Amino acid sequence: PDNAGIEIDSNENLIVECIICRTNTGIRIDGKSNLIRNCSFHANGEGILLNSSSNRVLGCCFCHNAIGINLQQAANNFIKDIDTHTNGIALFFNESFHNDVSRCNIHDNNDNQGGIFIGSSRYINISKCNISHNGFGIRFIDSSHIHLSRCKMCRNMHNGLSIENSSEITISNCELANSLRYGIHMRDSSFISIKYNNIYNSTLYGIYAESTFSNARHNWWGSPIGPSGRAIGFGDKVMWKKGCVFYFPWLSYPINPPELHLKTGDSYREEHHHPILPGKDTDGDGVPDWWEEKWGYDPYRWNDHRHLDPDKDGLNNIEECFTDKWNSNPFYKDIFLEFDWMENKEFNESNQLPPWKIKQLVRAFEEHDIALHVDNGQYGGGEEIPFDDELSYPEVRDVYWNYFLHNELNNPRKGIFHYALLSNRAPYDGFSFMGWDQLDSFVLSCQNYRDMLPQKFATHAMTTCSMHELGHTLGLFIDDFGGIDNDGTIRPWRKGWWTYRNYKSCLNYRYAWIIMDYSDGTHGKNDFDDWGNLDLSFFKNSSWS
Repeated sequence: PDNAGIEIDSNENLIVECIICRTNTGIRIDGKSNLIRNCSFHANGEGILLNSSSNRVLGCCFCHNAIGINLQQAANNFIKDIDTHTNGIALFFNESFHNDVSRCNIHDNNDNQGGIFIGSSRYINISKCNISHNGFGIRFIDSSHIHLSRCKMCRNMHNGLSIENSSEITISNCELANSLRYGIHMRDSSFISIKYNNIYNSTLYGIYAESTFSNARHNWWGSPIGPSGRAIGFGDKVMWKKGCVFYFPWLSYPINPPELHLKTGDSYREEHHHPILPGKDTDGDGVPDWWEEKWGYDPYRWNDHRHLDPDKDGLNNIEECFTDKWNSNPFYKDIFLEFDWMENKEFNESNQLPPWKIKQLVRAFEEHDIALHVDNGQYGGGEEIPFDDELSYPEVRDVYWNYFLHNELNNPRKGIFHYALLSNRAPYDGFSFMGWDQLDSFVLSCQNYRDMLPQKFATHAMTTCSMHELGHTLGLFIDDFGGIDNDGTIRPWRKGWWTYRNYKSCLNYRYAWIIMDYSDGTHGKNDFDDWGNLDLSFFKNSSWS
């Protein structure tokens, strides 16, 4: 569980032009003044774990890692000219101070996590970066004295910037454009300075603030007569509750957007490990004779079973043979889902979903000719895991390695099963996450639902939200349809409530706690055919580009 490709406990080491892949931690650095330059990190639990100070990471590429760089109590480190894409989280800061990020290309990372996460940290400087098409561009929690300048943040899916319980945040000379939900979302924060930026074309709000005081003067809002919402204008909306966002005067013309010259890294495709199947295999094609005879293949003629997937469910014939003992069918779509649940020491209720709710979940897929196989312990997985009151993002990743992979990189369940963790509390009510190299997992914070709802309704909401998050691992996201994960649909006084009322899907926040179904697109205007757009192979070939 604590292994690393390279572990550095000394100072002033140099690692150049290395490829580091298939480790829990690529490089663990506990020493000082080390330089990592022009290296590639692929398919690691985390590319680099920094626990020390005065290190430099320059010109590196991070792709298909759960976390690109994980900074834990790290200080005075310098990250420059890196390219990160298709990671769960690109950069994760926790209790870290005086770190600099410059000229980095942070794009196309997980829709439910994403770019840079900064928690309980101080004095972070981020400049001249492209932070585009991530779930969250940058998310600040319990942090202060952050300076963000000359960055381009375009088409981020939830928020360009998310600021929670933070203060002394300065955003200047940045471009926040085409956010699919919010340009900047703030809550319970103060002394937020947002000046001389271009903020325009956000789907919901340019700035939305709750219990927050912010100075947002001298910005361009996409219109020479300022923002709309509480002001008279045609630019991005500005909205606040219990606090104030000061936005007058505004700029009547846009600032020159930052000109960035950024590194673009290589792409990467992990070759899936396939199980070795017992039994006589006369033609040597990897599948035993008995299975080929059962399903109409000639056991004396070689077939490319590694790439044959006649039902297009993401499972090739080798994997269909491995799961034959669980009634899979190579000509009928199958989805395998493992549920692990956390021991609950504080309350009497179990975090495990009851069997009758599992049956409802299975029935929803049966009605669309998909066999959902749920492992609550009967398929060799599905177990109760030790109590932890509140998991952090890295701890969610650790649970995946310890209880799904069981620290076996060639575990044959990887690439066959989706993984669900029913925890007490995690960083959010529920989200899909990358535990290793693909988006094949999700976690729910069960106690959050019980705090909000009576037990009967909480159990139902946990089940419908399981289906919601499973939908993300099947390739359905914000930029597929405007009604997916849209905060504007949850209140009747919001436009989205009415715009997407016909979208009868658990992926619509309006119905996420009620409907245990995806939509088939037959309910009228602004509906979407979720079922017809499922990508059953997404959980093993994830990409947001």
